[in-house]
Amino acid sequence: MIVPFAEGRESEQGLRGRLLAERGILQLIDPDSLTADRLVAAIDRAAAPTELALDLDGAAGTARLLLEAVMR
Repeated sequence: MIVPFAEGRESEQGLRGRLLAERGILQLIDPDSLTADRLVAAIDRAAAPTELALDLDGAAGTARLLLEAVMR
């Protein structure tokens, strides 16, 4: 469960959070509508953690793809 940081022009946490929430990976709580009741409801909806197949090494993957493209 996350409440993304969204002050000023920050949008990255909200964007990533929405994408993960759409896939059922986490519960996203909009910081503008955060209340104790909504936090409790999100906790109640949250599923037990499961093993996820997420690639968290995007920079290395991108570098590998670029190198492969250059070598062709």
